[in-house]
Amino acid sequence: MSENKSFLSSFTPEARHLADQLTSMAPTYHEDRDFPLEESPLPQWFKDVLAGAEILGKEGPWPQFGRTNAAINWSTLIAEHPGELRYMVDDMNCTPQLCDALWSWAVEEGFKAEFDVDFHIEPDGAIGVWVFHFTVVGKLTSEQICGVHALMDTHGYQQYEEEPQITDNPSGMINTAYCAWTLY
Repeated sequence: MSENKSFLSSFTPEARHLADQLTSMAPTYHEDRDFPLEESPLPQWFKDVLAGAEILGKEGPWPQFGRTNAAINWSTLIAEHPGELRYMVDDMNCTPQLCDALWSWAVEEGFKAEFDVDFHIEPDGAIGVWVFHFTVVGKLTSEQICGVHALMDTHGYQQYEEEPQITDNPSGMINTAYCAWTLY
């Protein structure tokens, strides 16, 4: 109980209010509706970036308010909006440097990249991006997969033995082959 009280007390009053607003607006993950982005008190630049993206509901506790796997270069956005947006780094997920390297690799190789991320409000009111999945849309060669593994190794990240998850035309859809790695 005291850990929870300490966590809550680390939030500014404004950040607590924002987190309360966003979490109350957010559907739960399995509800059949998106997060109401346009009605939210989030910054307009954030709304613009996510316009048209599917924003799923919250899966975790307060202050998480949503999730997306839109093809967004989070590193560039974070650099453009310091103090307002940041990667959340903890013992369970990858480093910002690995996110940068993975995104750059995918772009250099000519692939569309996606990070599956959760959104949280941080104690100072910034939007926290918790990265937990990396997907490359398209068919990768074994050499390219080895290249991703080498990047992960270089950044001290140990991937799961059974990864990547490789899907070749799921459900018979066209151009939907992908490789994905879990990043926590």
